Amino acid sequence: MLKSLQKILKGKEEKQEIINNLFKKDIYIISLNTNFPGKKKNIPLYKKFFNKIEKQISVKINEIFNPQSFIVIKNNSGITKLYVIDKTNDGVESKLELIAIENNFQNYSKYIDLDLYIKNDKLISRSDLNIANKKCFICNNDAKICTRNKNHSIDELVRFVKNDIYKLLKMR
Repeated sequence: MLKSLQKILKGKEEKQEIINNLFKKDIYIISLNTNFPGKKKNIPLYKKFFNKIEKQISVKINEIFNPQSFIVIKNNSGITKLYVIDKTNDGVESKLELIAIENNFQNYSKYIDLDLYIKNDKLISRSDLNIANKKCFICNNDAKICTRNKNHSIDELVRFVKNDIYKLLKMR
């Protein structure tokens, strides 16, 4: 298990290094990530989900932000798509647009994160804007509190998420 966690952390470090290198320009970066529990982030089901939702989200991001470029990162922390966009405001307006995009994908929104990086390691969070955190997959309470209190086992979360994703993709 420790090796799996180390691989996931290494993947996250790789993503952060790419973001840091991109910030040598005067830009913002939108990061599209999936939000799946457990140590296996690259199973075919999760890849299929990412590919489906990424196409739909990219249409919205292209309409609203007109990205200069994008980078897809595939590693042990899952798949991430980074969109490089012009720095046009203080970031708040852009983050609100991203939250609106997430919310527009109702059933999917709990499994995606659209983050806005405004500096190398600084992103604007929901809490920065006094917007409620996302809800727990299982009980609908604040997800951060459930995670911190370990209200659900990883196995329980993984089973729930896989079952839900199968339903969302109509694979059953």
